Amino acid sequence: MNSPVRSNGTRWAALLMLLVCILTASGFSATCNANPRLASSFIEGYYPADWTAAQWDTLYTNQKNACINHVIIQYTAQSDPGNMVVYYPAGSAVTSLGFTSGGSSDVIGNALTEADKAQYQTSVVVGLQLNETEWFSSAGNAAWLDNQLVIARVLANDIWSKYGSHASFNGWYLPFEVDNCQLQTSTDVNTFVDHFLGPLTKTLNNLNSSKPVYMSPAFDTIPGDGCGSLSAWGTEWQTLLQRMKSNTSTNGYLGVIALQDGVGALLNQTSVLASWYSSLKNTIAAAQLPHPISLWANTEVYYDPNAANPMSLNLVVADMQAVQPYVAAYTSFTWAEFYNPQFVNSAYNATYLSYLSTGAVDGMAPTAPTGLTATAGPTGSRRIDLAWSAATDNFGVVAYRIYRNNSLLTTLYGVGTGNPPRLYKNSGLSRGVTYSYKVYAVDPAGNLSLASNTASATAR
Repeated sequence: MNSPVRSNGTRWAALLMLLVCILTASGFSATCNANPRLASSFIEGYYPADWTAAQWDTLYTNQKNACINHVIIQYTAQSDPGNMVVYYPAGSAVTSLGFTSGGSSDVIGNALTEADKAQYQTSVVVGLQLNETEWFSSAGNAAWLDNQLVIARVLANDIWSKYGSHASFNGWYLPFEVDNCQLQTSTDVNTFVDHFLGPLTKTLNNLNSSKPVYMSPAFDTIPGDGCGSLSAWGTEWQTLLQRMKSNTSTNGYLGVIALQDGVGALLNQTSVLASWYSSLKNTIAAAQLPHPISLWANTEVYYDPNAANPMSLNLVVADMQAVQPYVAAYTSFTWAEFYNPQFVNSAYNATYLSYLSTGAVDGMAPTAPTGLTATAGPTGSRRIDLAWSAATDNFGVVAYRIYRNNSLLTTLYGVGTGNPPRLYKNSGLSRGVTYSYKVYAVDPAGNLSLASNTASATAR
């Protein structure tokens, strides 16, 4: 973490903060000089389930300002048992399968209608069904795949008949995410291709061959998770691509593979990315497919799936740089939800816009929090209450890290677009024990301030 001492004083910091606020509020657009940079963003199907057209307009405006002109709706239906929902007004062929409405708005229609507007220059990829409860255990199950193929085909035909005329309709996304924990035998791979991927891509290609089909596979390098090695994963993809190629009468073709980096999901470290991306790139090239596949990076811009917050920009950029030699473009999971000033602290977006314009990630650390106090709670509470005064930053403080007895206790983020709290109740302590605390401020780039003063109290 970078934590340089400020040399320009608080006056310059205040001026910089004012400038950032003006640029953000005025819809400032970056000059798109940075490389690498995001060109696309996923958005989860449920997320805009109740949006108005105006909210899509705001998203597209913010994305255009951030040099993003491509949206992938991750899914437009969910086929989990007990949760068969769609996020658009489906036709009778879909509802007869048991689907009901999952929201009040037409996600697909609104997304495409607003994207059609010339000022946005945005294209939209439409996802089919997601199934989170059964996919991971059923990826090689022929009967289950056959059923999901029926659902996907019905959805695709219904969606195409309703929305295929939109100029911004760019392609299709298949939400089933193949990884190195599934399909570890050639039999399972072939079953997946023969009973789902091959015939479904054929259907989608036949609807309109100019609309590419996207997938976003993943990989897991956590020891003990039981997932395949790098070489085994390479064999898995070699088998899959050759199986797709072997029978073009029944199998279609993919257009884009957007490989998830898995860093935000805590599945991988930045240091392993290059070897996995290069392996997949080489496997695609060696397959000599009649229809070329473009390899993209799906860069995760959140951190920790259990308490998802925006990832620090320095790590986002490091992850993009690690795979830059191997990919043609970068999508994200998901700028629309974790860097978009509609929904998170605008300092994240302002920091990213600065990077886009300058090609450099902000390196100025926040000032240290001041005035930290620690106060024991009432007798029997076994609690200590902390409070401190705000730190400042040239873009904004987005989190506070609290250390207790020199070990990280927690990190506090703001809720939605708000600033992080400056109060914390540390409960469950041992009565009669004295605890010492320090607080650090964090900015959107990941810069860490110097420590606050130390405050101590004895739990009662």
